[in-house]
Amino acid sequence: MKINSNEPILGIGIAAKKLGVSPELLRLYEREGLVKSHRARSGHRYYSEEDLLWVECLREQINQHKLNIAGIKVLLDLCHCWDFKNGCPNTTCDNCKNHEEFMIKAQEYVESKLS
Repeated sequence: MKINSNEPILGIGIAAKKLGVSPELLRLYEREGLVKSHRARSGHRYYSEEDLLWVECLREQINQHKLNIAGIKVLLDLCHCWDFKNGCPNTTCDNCKNHEEFMIKAQEYVESKLS
């Protein structure tokens, strides 16, 4: 049986553990509008493998490119090269020939707005 990568089957605790982050951080990303969890009738949050890929992409921007949440929001508003809001599989980022140039320009723009 093959599991659909868009199927929200991972509870917040398991998702956080797989990502190496706390459940509180996932809740923060949701409050900030960076992640949208799938909710059960009980209110419990569930995540798909695609959701986890998206969070990994966010974490890469934070850890490797030193963007904060405000910077990521600006980047998402500027972004037209990728459809970040529907997920950012690493293959998309790695294969985009404009990725490095875009990241440099986006980071400069974010830094100018935040200083």
